Amino acid sequence: MRILIADDDPNVLAVLTGQLSRWGHEVLTAPDGLAAFALLQQPDPPMLALLDWKMPGMDGVEVCRRARALPEAPAFYAVILTGQGSSDSLVGALEAGADDYLLKPWEAEELRARVAVGVRILQLQAALAGRMRDLEDTVESLRASEERYALAARAANDGLWDWKQSPVDEVYYTPRWKALLGYADDELGASPEEWLGRVHAQDLPKLKEQLQAHLDGQAPTFSSEYRVLHKDGTYRWMLARGVAARDAGGKATRLVGSQTDITDHKAAEELSRHFAMHDPLTGLRNRGAFLERVRFSLSRRKRRHDHLFAVVCLNLDGFKAINDTLGHDFGDLLLKAVAERLATCVRMVDGLGRLGGDGFTVLVDEMSAVADALRVTQRIQSALSEVFNIEGREVFVSASAGIALCTNGYERADDLLRDADTALYRAKVSGRSSYEVFDRELHAQTTRRLRLETELRGALEHNQFRLHYQPIVTLETGKLCGFEALVRWSHPERGPVSPAEFIPVAEETGMILSLGHWVLGEACRQVHN
Repeated sequence: MRILIADDDPNVLAVLTGQLSRWGHEVLTAPDGLAAFALLQQPDPPMLALLDWKMPGMDGVEVCRRARALPEAPAFYAVILTGQGSSDSLVGALEAGADDYLLKPWEAEELRARVAVGVRILQLQAALAGRMRDLEDTVESLRASEERYALAARAANDGLWDWKQSPVDEVYYTPRWKALLGYADDELGASPEEWLGRVHAQDLPKLKEQLQAHLDGQAPTFSSEYRVLHKDGTYRWMLARGVAARDAGGKATRLVGSQTDITDHKAAEELSRHFAMHDPLTGLRNRGAFLERVRFSLSRRKRRHDHLFAVVCLNLDGFKAINDTLGHDFGDLLLKAVAERLATCVRMVDGLGRLGGDGFTVLVDEMSAVADALRVTQRIQSALSEVFNIEGREVFVSASAGIALCTNGYERADDLLRDADTALYRAKVSGRSSYEVFDRELHAQTTRRLRLETELRGALEHNQFRLHYQPIVTLETGKLCGFEALVRWSHPERGPVSPAEFIPVAEETGMILSLGHWVLGEACRQVHN
């Protein structure tokens, strides 16, 4: 069988080519959707196509849609390769002309089984086309057989079911379908209640609604995720998908589909959601989740002006030295221990977060007075000052803190966090294990400093510095023996700027190096002249 593989990942192409070649198939490859679409339009196109959902230029679903819409559409069996398994997405793929799908990463046997089903379907179609001229008396039987195979393949090749709507209401469940629920083949009957009666009460209404929507022709396919009771008493997550066969009047006469156990997939989704909102090292909220928590408190304050809360930014004093001396693994263990101790210092209504490095955040919520934020901060600093025992080694740390109170009229959570971080910076300047509360004066100081830092960066470029010289005189002789070069800043708008104002900023930002190079070069130039 000639099989087309389209995927923009060379590794996927290589693995699939190797597996299919070993199974005796002739393989064509395409690095993107446009190339795959071109191959499907050749005079002798491939009969089966494995198309990656996400590809540059044209994705796999669009390849299916366009190929099926061609005036002389090639007869090929399309399997969509995807790393996502949402029901809406898969239904959209089926509507676009796909026959089946395969989740990445796949098992070799699963790939082999799905390809085998596709090959079998194609073989049946070819056989039926050739025999219909000679076997008119068996056309209806063969059509029903082909329909059953095609519908099963369009659903999912796992536990299969065949629900006859008329003249009797009964369901055929394959042994595999029953095994997914923990039952032997002879332990379940053919009643729809064997299925629906085991569905979780919270999921049953939605399942019935989705079934009825498809039977009524409101949805092109049936697809539903739900929990179903296993024989061992636990609930397992299942994905059921199916397609109805209809009579000439459009009434559904049977519904054929599959049931797939997606419990592990659901657990992986839950874990992924957790890591998307939490710091992987400490388990605390990450920046995005913490800000979302602050936004919730801000929205409550807008409704109730007596609702008080504060944001506290914490930084471990001297953590870099510990990290550099004892190693990053030891530092990670210390950060986890700090997170655990922080959790003992706050209430259930409060929130904790880690912004990265040794930076932590605390949301002190539902305060009775603004002083509560100070008490919580002091309690945290006291708790963190106690000894940590990490792998048998005693370590002492302290923490500096910055506090931003909700009473400053904030509209955005980011501004609260920004101002708490500003206050933290001022606290660290004041010394270890101290804290600062952000106020308007602190904001003004920060704004002035930022403006000074920006102007200082441009001062060198615009030649705003000048050198003044202070003579050095030998006291014994009174003669000049040298001089000291002093840098002065002549601001074009503010006039002379005191060195006591701009030298500390230059030292803190690292610009002192560039400034020192300029002073040395300029002094040498002037002496030379």
